[in-house]
Order: sequence, then C-alpha cells, then structure tokens
Amino acid sequence: ITRGAFAVILDRFLKYTGISDAGTFSDTPGTWCEESVLRLHSAGVMLGNQGKALIRSDITRQEAVTMVARAFRIAESPDASAYSDAASISDYAKGYVTAMEQAGYLRDSSDGTVFRPRDAVTRAEIVNIFNNMISVLYQQSGSYAASVTGTLMINAADGATLSNMTISGNLIIAPGVTGTVTLNDVTVQGSTWNLGSAPIQVNHTAVPTVPTVPTDPTGQNYIVYENRKVAILPDVEASSLTAADFAWDGNGRLTCTSPAFTTRFGIDVSAYQ
Repeated sequence: ITRGAFAVILDRFLKYTGISDAGTFSDTPGTWCEESVLRLHSAGVMLGNQGKALIRSDITRQEAVTMVARAFRIAESPDASAYSDAASISDYAKGYVTAMEQAGYLRDSSDGTVFRPRDAVTRAEIVNIFNNMISVLYQQSGSYAASVTGTLMINAADGATLSNMTISGNLIIAPGVTGTVTLNDVTVQGSTWNLGSAPIQVNHTAVPTVPTVPTDPTGQNYIVYENRKVAILPDVEASSLTAADFAWDGNGRLTCTSPAFTTRFGIDVSAYQ
C-alpha cells in the first residue's frame, strides 16, 4: 500500500475537516489523494520529507504506526521497545512504536518479538491495528443504547446520542465529528478521547436518596403505637416519659402528669421524641 493510499484510508476513517494549503507538497497537486494528504498534514499526522509527501512510495510499518499514533494523539513513550529488532526502528518512530506496543495495539507478529519496521505494511496489518484499537464503530448519527465491551469510536459528523450504557474501554470521538455527542447515564470505564471539537453533553439521572433506617442502642428501629410504626430518629435524645405519665383531663385534653414536662392545649412542645 502506498503512502497516498494510506492517507486516504486514515482520512476516511477519521473524517478530518481542516486542510493545509495546496502547495504544501510538491508531489500532490492534481493527484487523487491530494485532499486526504493535505488534511492529514493539517492535523499533524503526515509531515512528509523535504517538501514531498512521497505518495507513490510504499508505506513502511514504522511509518504507518507513527501516523496512526499521531492520528489518535497517542503520546510517545520514553521506554525502550521490547522488540528484538528495536535498533532498526528510526528515531522519529521509536516512541510511537513503543507506545502502540505497550497499549496492546500491535499484535501481528507471529512470535511477538519482531516488529520489522522497514517492511512495507499490508492492508491486512492496517485493519488488524484498527481492530485492536476499536471494538465498535458508529458511522451514522442516531441513538444507541447497547453496552460496548472494549472501545467505542464515533465518526458520524452530526454526532450521536448514547443512553443507559457502559463502555468497558475508551470512548473515541473522531476529529470529523462536529455535532453534539450526548451521553445519557453512560459509564465510560476507560477514557474519553475527543480528537476534534465536538461538543459533549453529559446527563445523569438523579438517584433518589433512600433514607437511612434509624437505629437505637436497643436494636429497635421503630416505636409501635396503636399499630403504627414511628421511626426512632438518630441523634435525638430519647424521652424519659412513659405511657403512665399521660392522662386525659376533664376537658378532653391529654395532659402530662410528669413533673419534668408540661403541655398546653394538648400539644407537646418538647424537643424529645
């Protein structure tokens, strides 16, 4: 696959909107891949070499991995690569290859020890990288509610609405998304990568607070009175009164006979329960 063809694949996948000047590269004007190459250049993904995009040259594995990492804004890793042929990786690609390797996105080597940085990448290898990175892709705007195991990517230009779902990996919003991405009661267990400027609206349904069942030292949660359960309130001093401390007077009013408390008009105005 050529560098020009790879630029078209990435552009179609991520749907870039910005574009660099037509004269950025000397070998792209009038070619079939010109717009895609210029979009990738505008996004800092395809930088070229000495004023040329080299669109007709086969793209190597290290070039492809570097461009994918830049496209998804995966930072370079300062660590050394575990590949046995890491010394053959060009300096510009080392940090990106290691980062992609550590993230588990590079799993196309038969024994996992050789990267083959200067070999031409195949279409199958490109598909394998994307498959390792993304589990589900939403290309159409609309409403979705099915939970996703792995990483979900949205590249629908008008955005999407996700509701009542869990995403066990990351949520990736492509740079070409300009509409609002609405998340209604959505749990993203990984990270949210907004690669462009799409507005994100997060809505969470308030969960009603369940009152705490009161307790007291005796283990009784309620006072039963005339077949009614009256909750024992926490942090309120218990009353020392008993049923024997109350009586009805001649006027039909309930009075307290205890010397510690008095009532007026039959209403208990104490702060005790």
